[in-house]
Amino acid sequence: MRRTSLVNNPHDVAISGICAAQLQVYLREHEQAEALTVRALELSEKHQFPPEAALSRCVLGRARAELGRATEGIALIRQGVAGSLEIAARLGIPTHTPCGC
Repeated sequence: MRRTSLVNNPHDVAISGICAAQLQVYLREHEQAEALTVRALELSEKHQFPPEAALSRCVLGRARAELGRATEGIALIRQGVAGSLEIAARLGIPTHTPCGC
């Protein structure tokens, strides 16, 4: 397999963006987490990756809440959790629901 096909695979790019954004959240680099997740969410929606879109919303919500936009952040987390439940993808839900969303 050619290396360029791996780099240009939208699913891999979305997943790697989500993982990188989660790391940035843990490192308290919320601006960077927000930028990474916005891109991952755009790719996930464009290419119709529902689990990745749901997870992106949760991570983006956490980043925005930490940046002082709590109402917007909680709404995104709720959308992400609802999206995960809708497609029966429960992986990651415990990570994003301790805040009572």
